[in-house]
Amino acid sequence: MDVRTIRRHNLERLIREAGGQRHLARRTGVSAAYLSQVLSERVNRNVGHNLARRLEAGMHKPYGWMDVADPALLPAMADRVRERERPEAAYGTPTPRRRGLGRLVAEAGGVAPLAERAAVWLPYLVAVVQGGGGVPWGLARRLEAAMERPRGWMDRAGAG
Repeated sequence: MDVRTIRRHNLERLIREAGGQRHLARRTGVSAAYLSQVLSERVNRNVGHNLARRLEAGMHKPYGWMDVADPALLPAMADRVRERERPEAAYGTPTPRRRGLGRLVAEAGGVAPLAERAAVWLPYLVAVVQGGGGVPWGLARRLEAAMERPRGWMDRAGAG
């Protein structure tokens, strides 16, 4: 399941929680017409990063909530991440952001303390740590700020 499908599914969940599309639009400050376009099969619109964060904020969901498929399954993954002895095994390809992420997790004492400190939804951070892909730009900036690193620290090759 890709992030577009996950976000669309979570948008539908938010609409049900809000009591309808108009109520969601009102609570989040997003145009009801734009939400209709995103939901339409005929229009090629997706829930992008900015819209996802805006919906999360308006519905009082934690950062990253829109990007995780089944939240009930993911908290158990946090224990598997902490049990790993070698960070490179958990963090995949050692890109600069991945190396920086590994250092921040180690300095914070694990994924859960880092998520709490950065006010990031734990299942989302676990999914990023577990996934072999990149670390999203916005998440990198949020983690840097929480761990008192200069902006862009995770993007430099020397971060790891």
